[in-house]
Amino acid sequence: MRKRSKWKFVPPEFEESTQIICNPGRGWYEIYTFCIGQGCREEELERVREVCDGPDTLALLLICLEHAGDGLTQKQLDSADRILHAFAGKRDILLRFVYDLAGKGMEQEPGQFSQVERHLEQLAPLLRKYAPYLYVYQGMLVGSWGEMHTSRYLSGKYVKKLGRKLADISGGQFFLAVRKPSQWRQIFSSEDVEMAVKRAKIGLFNDGILGSDTDLGTYGTSARDTAGWEAAWLPEEELWFQERLCQYVPNGGEAVYGQYTARQPLEGIVERLRSMHIGYLNRCHDKRVLEYWKTLKWEEEGVWKGMNGLDYIGCHLGYRFFVEYADMQWEPRSEYAVLYVDIKNVGFSNMYESAQLFVEHEELEGQCHRDMVSCDVKGWGSGGTVRISHRVPLREGNFYLSLRRAKDQRSILFANGGHGMERVLLGRLHRL
Repeated sequence: MRKRSKWKFVPPEFEESTQIICNPGRGWYEIYTFCIGQGCREEELERVREVCDGPDTLALLLICLEHAGDGLTQKQLDSADRILHAFAGKRDILLRFVYDLAGKGMEQEPGQFSQVERHLEQLAPLLRKYAPYLYVYQGMLVGSWGEMHTSRYLSGKYVKKLGRKLADISGGQFFLAVRKPSQWRQIFSSEDVEMAVKRAKIGLFNDGILGSDTDLGTYGTSARDTAGWEAAWLPEEELWFQERLCQYVPNGGEAVYGQYTARQPLEGIVERLRSMHIGYLNRCHDKRVLEYWKTLKWEEEGVWKGMNGLDYIGCHLGYRFFVEYADMQWEPRSEYAVLYVDIKNVGFSNMYESAQLFVEHEELEGQCHRDMVSCDVKGWGSGGTVRISHRVPLREGNFYLSLRRAKDQRSILFANGGHGMERVLLGRLHRL
């Protein structure tokens, strides 16, 4: 009888990085504003080449449809095309077409709702053309700064029509976002909420985060049972709603300084951002709240102890995957083993886009084999740990784990070592 070889698998010490990791679909962003009423000047696009060399992976494009009239001109559409082309592939785009940039939404928006619908129809080919590069399309054109307030077109019937028209335009290729949870509920009835939460790809954007206990009117002052499905609820009820909704769709926006903000300790701020599953925040507005966060310190024991609040929050925006454990178990009477890996998501949110996970095996002779692991990365919930398993041959060498976004094969970095790792060493297998 042939004597079976004995094997030993030696994992490394897994250490979590405390550096900001530049992964797609999460993090800080800045706003880039363009007005296309008279076309787009070349110098406006020239600065795109400069800003896209920075550390951010996201950019919010605010494109104002000046003098839209009954219909957008070809010159306006061509200008919007050039703007989107300049950012495509350089940033994941957060996009908002708007009528107003001065807080005068009702004055600037069209006089007839049919004109708003017409403008969306004209923009549809552009949205579909750049769908691979869009992460979230925010708003529905209307309201001051496109923020879905101060508009004559924000009653339930209008929001429902615009939401469904945009959903048809997107075809599920990118996420949509409305300003308030109550506006999300105006689109979907309470009867189809379970289906909508998981399939509709409509999330939230909040430009009043922590500005007050209601996030500057994002939430209401009446309980759900009194207010009804389509109205704004008490903050604690809306946070409960968001915690469930935003397991499946993105949420982000702007933090605002106010008396409510100044009363909050870092632990309370983090708890709120985590419950909202905040994935992205504006790095320029409001500077007062960002400076306040710098004065706070994370006090819990562990690798983050002593870090200032701004850096702590920046590191945890969106998803953040950390490989914390790996081991191997031999199959009886077989030349194979099962590799087990524990991955923790320490970020505020899930990863919402499809991704592919790979186990890589580098043999001593230099051959490299890569196998895809069957798993749903979008289900790696914030604060949770998942265990993945994969059957591997008993051959000496190093085993690694890597992750790539499905749509463009961009590497998703793990929070193991330095500024993140494109692949994590799981361990070395050798024969005794």
